[in-house]
Amino acid sequence: MNSLFRVLWYRYILSKYGDCDLLLWSNGGAHEVYIDGATEFYRGLEIREVWSTAFTTTSGHSDALIERLLERNSQLKWGQWYIKGKRAGFRVLLAADANPESLRTAVELIAMEKEKILKEFR
Repeated sequence: MNSLFRVLWYRYILSKYGDCDLLLWSNGGAHEVYIDGATEFYRGLEIREVWSTAFTTTSGHSDALIERLLERNSQLKWGQWYIKGKRAGFRVLLAADANPESLRTAVELIAMEKEKILKEFR
């Protein structure tokens, strides 16, 4: 993955486990995007998760947020909102051997989608 990130000019930290933490700047500010080093196989396709947390809570997510994320999921063709414990975020599943342009597209989609929903709930 190191050579892939150099091609994309992203600033990143690669952990000893193969996970990657990217920092992306856009009009909406800074976004940390994570690329999971672990992959899963499904019928010969190796899949990697690319994700970013948008919301964290100590008391649970509001009904309005949960409803909006579910509604948004029904409108998307690629990527999905998720809630896991106290975190809510957006993720894209990508072929593990994706080319640089596919990875760039996934990272930019994550940032754009986060900005859209964060703007609605600020």
